[in-house]
Amino acid sequence: MKKLFAVMGNRCLSVGIKFKEPLASLLVFFVLFNLFSPLLYYGQEYVWKKLVLFNMFFGGLALFLTGLEYMSRSLQKCAGESMRSVLSAITTSPGKGLLAGGLVTAIIQTSAGTIIILLSFVQARMMTFVQTLGVILGADIGTTITAWLVSMKISGLPWAAIGLGFLILAFRGTKIKYLSMALICFGALFLGIEAMSAAMKPLQNDAHINSFVHLIETPYTGWALGILLGASLTAATMSSSATTGMVVVLASSGLITLGTAVPFILGTNIGSCLPIVIASVKYSRDAKRVALAHVLFKVAGVALFFFFIPQFIRLTEVVSIRLVLSPGEQAAAAHTIFNVIMSLAFLPFIKLAPLFPKIVYRLLPIRENEKEVKLINTGLDVGFIKNSMTDTALDQVRKRTVEMLKLVNRMLSAIIIPFISDEKFIRRDLALSFEEREAFIKAIPKEDEEYPGWTLLEGITRRENAIDEMEQETKEYLLKIIMQELKDESSAVKAQALIIAAEEIEAIGDIIHRIMLSKLLKEKKRDLRFDFSLEGKEELMLFHSKICKQLKRMIGIIDGLEVKRASQVFEEKRIEYKNLENALQNLHLARLKQGRIESRETDELHKDLFAQLKQINYHIMKIAKTIHDAWKDPANESRTTKEGI
Repeated sequence: MKKLFAVMGNRCLSVGIKFKEPLASLLVFFVLFNLFSPLLYYGQEYVWKKLVLFNMFFGGLALFLTGLEYMSRSLQKCAGESMRSVLSAITTSPGKGLLAGGLVTAIIQTSAGTIIILLSFVQARMMTFVQTLGVILGADIGTTITAWLVSMKISGLPWAAIGLGFLILAFRGTKIKYLSMALICFGALFLGIEAMSAAMKPLQNDAHINSFVHLIETPYTGWALGILLGASLTAATMSSSATTGMVVVLASSGLITLGTAVPFILGTNIGSCLPIVIASVKYSRDAKRVALAHVLFKVAGVALFFFFIPQFIRLTEVVSIRLVLSPGEQAAAAHTIFNVIMSLAFLPFIKLAPLFPKIVYRLLPIRENEKEVKLINTGLDVGFIKNSMTDTALDQVRKRTVEMLKLVNRMLSAIIIPFISDEKFIRRDLALSFEEREAFIKAIPKEDEEYPGWTLLEGITRRENAIDEMEQETKEYLLKIIMQELKDESSAVKAQALIIAAEEIEAIGDIIHRIMLSKLLKEKKRDLRFDFSLEGKEELMLFHSKICKQLKRMIGIIDGLEVKRASQVFEEKRIEYKNLENALQNLHLARLKQGRIESRETDELHKDLFAQLKQINYHIMKIAKTIHDAWKDPANESRTTKEGI
């Protein structure tokens, strides 16, 4: 069962669900119905008329679903980075999150799309689970816009939208293309609605339909049947907007009353959870909490309303009378009222009295492995690439690059310790008093500074393994961006730069790990009769500290995208470090010429360590130049060149 859900989850788009597979059963029903109805009722004109109406309704439904699906996808492509900006900028409180969720969902016309974007954000640790709760409630309100669109009488406008969309195709630009597609799909959507409405009108006085309507209006049992049917139909189409749209069309055609529409609408809200639950299978446990929260919101809301359906219908009728709404608009109003009341009722229990997050954590508790030390904290979600949110995807990788550099920085700070703090030599050094020697030995770190349970070597090894894993994942992710954005040269250049940066960081990690594990270096240090001279130690520590500063400087540059500072690393600092390197080497040579026994004994080891530190600095400077070249402003560069001339 888990594998089945995983396969279905992989079929889900990151911000919209492919509805081909869930409609397979409906397709089979459609084919069988058309094949066997003429055979069973051959010669009965009444049946033939019903068959024509059925096909007309089914064709209208197909046009409606296709238009809605591809309009949603096109709007998502157009919105792209704007969705990320809105969601990340105003989710600091549940109230702001509610507004953000409503706005984004109203634009892209799919609450499932918005919530699946939230799964991506939580997976990438760009948002916390609690931050998403307000957005979920807002998405439930935003999705009611579709029902209002369906209820509108806009004859003639669909054809105008299709014509305008076709004309816009003459203009160039990726976003123009998506806008054109959105307009064409908008027109197709309403043509589907018109076809469904036309198919339903002749059935207004059908005895079978009237008896079914009365059955659904029966308290409790009928309501439960209506909710079950609404949930099942939504699960089959994988679109709550589609089911709600059908209910609105049926109400507009006079086939069902508001009393029948309300149970269907409640069921639709429960059925809307299925796409998100399926999509969440491939995400982290924390992201699964987002899907669980959505299910709980919907189920709890429907359970509360179930016992007050007559009062709910009366409230909708009062609002409809005040606003002079048509039957179709009344169904849309019921959908809106339910989601608004539910969202406002749950909102205080997110932050003011955080009961709801506690319930979710109780049902899906934090496992022990979630509490374990995790060196990799920044996730990479393919959903951003699929949704053309390239800037967000690159921003994810940039944050991961900073995380990799921080791991390398921890490793770099530890490598010098075994070579300057050998207790055998410290105890023998007569330049220190007994108290000073013991204090120095006590201060030498024996274990990892960040995680005291690890030894120095274990800390470096674990970080190096994490960096290797991150480098591989990062390169694969960036290659997907490059393939997706072949026409966008700027994004491709940045992606290539980050690939180079990941490779250089991995190379630094390998050097550090090699220094710590190198049999040659360890044996040299163990077999020496003398330690480094005090001057030699100071020089090694000075050069090591300078390289550490370079690395920290690089972390700040990438973290804050300080492109101008990057040129300082590979231009100005390169000369400064070269001069320092020459000066320190000359000092070491001077001691050798003086015949200093410590310098002679440690000469090879001294040179090896210097060479490795120089190589690390080379990789840091290469990262700096790569980032500078990829992110530099061409306008500023040309201006600087002209001023120089």
